[in-house]
Amino acid sequence: AVDDLENLEANLKNSLLQMPDSWIKELHQAAMLADNDLITELIKSIPENNTILIHALISLIDNFCYNQIMDSTQQVFGK
Repeated sequence: AVDDLENLEANLKNSLLQMPDSWIKELHQAAMLADNDLITELIKSIPENNTILIHALISLIDNFCYNQIMDSTQQVFGK
């Protein structure tokens, strides 16, 4: 399901843009460290109406896809 993955990445990027820069940086650091607990804590601070971001991140950490989280956070910062 490559399409699903591409959609997930696009959705992730768009929904990340709704979060403050400082939060995105923390998420990036947590993904670099593969720190599941920290990412879970960060997910708890996402507004409930941003369900796309919540579900995308949960599914990514369940599958240990830290690189995808880092790719998305880097794209948001345009690096």
